Formats: sequence, structure tokens, C-alpha cells
Amino acid sequence: MNGKTSRTQVRRLAAAVFTVCALVAAVPASGALANGLDAARASDLSEGIDARALTGIKDPFAVLAGIEELAGDEAVLPEYFEREIGMPAGARAARASEDELVVGYLLDGDAGSALETVKDHMGRRGWSEVPLGDVSGATFVKQGGACSWTLATCTQSGDETCVVFRSVVE
Repeated sequence: MNGKTSRTQVRRLAAAVFTVCALVAAVPASGALANGLDAARASDLSEGIDARALTGIKDPFAVLAGIEELAGDEAVLPEYFEREIGMPAGARAARASEDELVVGYLLDGDAGSALETVKDHMGRRGWSEVPLGDVSGATFVKQGGACSWTLATCTQSGDETCVVFRSVVE
């Protein structure tokens, strides 16, 4: 592996760490990492993650491993999301924000293929797509139901893509 490839991978990994941290910060599913990963495992996880502590850890793989361990099993998805949006085959590691308006999950593959999977899935569920242009994502609208508008974005990190929905719910 040459130096340029290594730097690219480090940049991608850093982007992945940022994305995961942002998602986890939106979901009150884990505790503070202020005293390192070992201390966080023993702490009260109901207070969220101390993002400042995450940025002080030099090994991004350790940060990701710690976040995944703290996150534990998949979250229970909001009822409207399960009923009206759902997850395509192969989706995993779903999380929802406390207010249930932001839901994310992971799909294997690059952002382009993940977006195509999402578009196909949403179309089969009765949603109409409004492209976002240069952004890897789309807005989806439909008539009726508790949720009639949602924005889906796809952020690739390595061999997988994080899909995040931001929805308007009545």
C-alpha cells in the first residue's frame, strides 16, 4: 500500500468516525467516554457520549470499536418508521434519535448502490422521489400516513454506507 492510499484510507476512516459519532450523539444510547473506553464500559450509559473524549483518542479503530460495543443491540425503531418507511434487506445497526425523527442504519456497499437500494425500497412502499442533485440522497414524499416527507442521505465509509432519514411526522 502506498502513502497516498494510506492517507486516503485514514481520511475515509476519519469521516466514518465523524459520521458514527454524529449518529450516536443523536441517540442517547451510550455513556461518557471521558475516562477512556474501559471506564465508559463501567459507567452509567444513560447520559450519552462525551464527544470531546472521543476526539482525544488517537486510534480511530478503538473509537469505532468502543462505540459499537456501547451501542449494543439494535434500537427499537419508531412505529411510524417501521410501518411507513421500513428497512431494505441487508440493512443493519439501526438507531433512532430520542425524538424519533432521525433514524439511521448501515448498508453494505458504496453510497451509490446504497442510494439505489433505498430508492427501490421506498418506491415499493409508495414513496415518490425528489433527487437532491450532487448530494448522495433524496427527499421522499407520499400522500397519507403519519409520515409524508422524509430526507434520506447516504454517507459511505469504507465498504459500507450509513443511511440516515430525517422525517416529518404528524
